[in-house]
Amino acid sequence: MLTMPLFFYSTTLVWVDDDGFFVKVVAGAFRQDYRVKIFLSPNSFLKFFEEYHATTDNLSFLQRNNGADDYDVYHRLPVDIDFQTIIDLYHNKGRINDISAIIVDFKMPKLTGLELMKQILPSAIKRILLTGEAENELAIAAFNDNIIDRFVHKGDASFAADLRLYVKQMAKQYFCELTKPLLAHLEVEHRLPQSDPVFIDFFDKWACLNNIVEYFVFDKSGSMLVADQKGQKIYFIIHTEQTLDEFSELHASDKAVTFFVNAVIQRYKIPFFGLFREAWEVESTQWTNHFYSPEVLQGRERYYWKAIAE
Repeated sequence: MLTMPLFFYSTTLVWVDDDGFFVKVVAGAFRQDYRVKIFLSPNSFLKFFEEYHATTDNLSFLQRNNGADDYDVYHRLPVDIDFQTIIDLYHNKGRINDISAIIVDFKMPKLTGLELMKQILPSAIKRILLTGEAENELAIAAFNDNIIDRFVHKGDASFAADLRLYVKQMAKQYFCELTKPLLAHLEVEHRLPQSDPVFIDFFDKWACLNNIVEYFVFDKSGSMLVADQKGQKIYFIIHTEQTLDEFSELHASDKAVTFFVNAVIQRYKIPFFGLFREAWEVESTQWTNHFYSPEVLQGRERYYWKAIAE
């Protein structure tokens, strides 16, 4: 099933190749989008890898709710997602050191690239092998055995373009696999836009158009904190018919906010009171600052969305 990750950010690309001139020239094309770490021998990488830990290795994205015995599944479960931990990743500058993909040349002295790949299993890091025509059958067998995730012939005319595409795909797949259990947990009763192919296609195009390089889901509607290449922070707010109906019903009896409730009922406006901030925490006299005219996307369901720059 096509999904997008619950969080995604710039990572490190590792390149292991004993041809120093080749790797420095080719790897330079990736430095705009990735931190590139080069190793000129398999042993130097393996020594580094022995001490390597990803930012997410020691994080728990689940928390226990102890406030009540009766749980509304859409809003709270006995064990629930800790969105604060996801957002904390945004503030953790060390996240850029996380390795999402490794590129390894097949032909190296003492240890082949394929032998090196076997030594880093099991690992969430995605693995790309650089080969020549002579290693084609070995590469296909390694791919079928899940030892590598992709292989590229160094002599192909499309080598550079293929490699860039695979690295981009592997980085996204790394985060998809990392957050897949969390998405499944969130979708116990209500599916998120992050598993809707229409929304995924739309968001990928929107992110490309706006130079978005990272995003972090922070609520059960799929709303995200996103950032562009310049570090501009944007709240990408998502509502559905269900969330807007729930909001209207919750505040229908409060005469002080009737105007805003009616605007939500008519779908002229959607609310956003701030990151992890509820409506009841904001004085009704200040509500005018927290309602936005939405864009509408029709996918598996109707999404009302708004990108709000901080």
